[in-house]
Amino acid sequence: ARVYYRMAAVYLMLGDSKVAQETLQKTKELQESLCKEYPENIEYQHDLIKTVNFLGNALVMQGEMVSSQNTYLSAAKKADALAEAFPENVELKITQVRTYLSLSYFYMNGNQPQAQRYIDKAMEIGKGIYDKDPKPFANQMAYISPLLEAAQLKLNLNQPKALVQLLDLARPLLEKLDKQSAPTAMDRDQFDSMIAKYTILH
Repeated sequence: ARVYYRMAAVYLMLGDSKVAQETLQKTKELQESLCKEYPENIEYQHDLIKTVNFLGNALVMQGEMVSSQNTYLSAAKKADALAEAFPENVELKITQVRTYLSLSYFYMNGNQPQAQRYIDKAMEIGKGIYDKDPKPFANQMAYISPLLEAAQLKLNLNQPKALVQLLDLARPLLEKLDKQSAPTAMDRDQFDSMIAKYTILH
């Protein structure tokens, strides 16, 4: 399942969203089978949520908006349930943040109140993660990501004052994070994307 997931990431990076979707469907089926066989295994359930959320991305790239919306909502619902069942598991909360950000991005240009709703949810959880333990790289990104998404929405709504306030809040956090070594190459890529987004918004 994890090999398929990585393959899908490569296909999506290359712009082949159809093959990425097909590969993620295979991944999803395998993970659902594992979850059914081992219902107590949190890791399998967590992997399934990430796959479903990723599948939403592939569907968006193909213009399948209704399917992608339902897929994102499904991922968020699953993430909520798992995080509620294991409230001390920070990784599950970070995945919650990511599913909410996927939904906010989906609604960004078509339904801005909904986008704001999911940004607020992501912000609340991300800030809670950061306030409890601000040292881990992932915990900091879980807070900064919703800040930048909120800034993007303020730009779209032509609210420059609110945009500047959010960027001023994000800047020292980004500077602090830049001084740390990313635990993985994927974390560094995500951080570089956040820096690029901050620069564009600024």
